[in-house]
Amino acid sequence: MFNPLWIHTDITRTMEPIFEEFARQLAAPVASPRGRHHVAFEANEDGWEARCTAPGVRAEDLDIRAEGGVLHVVYKTAHGEEEGLRLHRKERRVGEIRRRLALPRDADPETIAASLRDGVLTLAVAPLAALTPKKIEVKHA
Repeated sequence: MFNPLWIHTDITRTMEPIFEEFARQLAAPVASPRGRHHVAFEANEDGWEARCTAPGVRAEDLDIRAEGGVLHVVYKTAHGEEEGLRLHRKERRVGEIRRRLALPRDADPETIAASLRDGVLTLAVAPLAALTPKKIEVKHA
């Protein structure tokens, strides 16, 4: 005798792994076509920290602003613009470079600190003071 539930179970057993793999592929990070490295804040004991490369950039050429929960980093690079120079291949981008980093939800934008050392820009953000855990002492009454 024909059992329609048996067919449904067999199809479900066959199709579930396919859909699970499809969902896993959707959640995987997509590689950028230009090979750019995505920068994001990572949590540490003092708050959050992000690092991005800025080779050949001076600290005074950096423009860093926080607007609406997003940190904007803008700088210009001018190396490789010498006249009469024929390059076989450029390994660094030339011109204005813009990066946007989403600030963590609990970050205090007033505490953003930036440092530049050996072509690496380090951005640090502290958590909001109201969200920092505080120990409350209990007094004997």
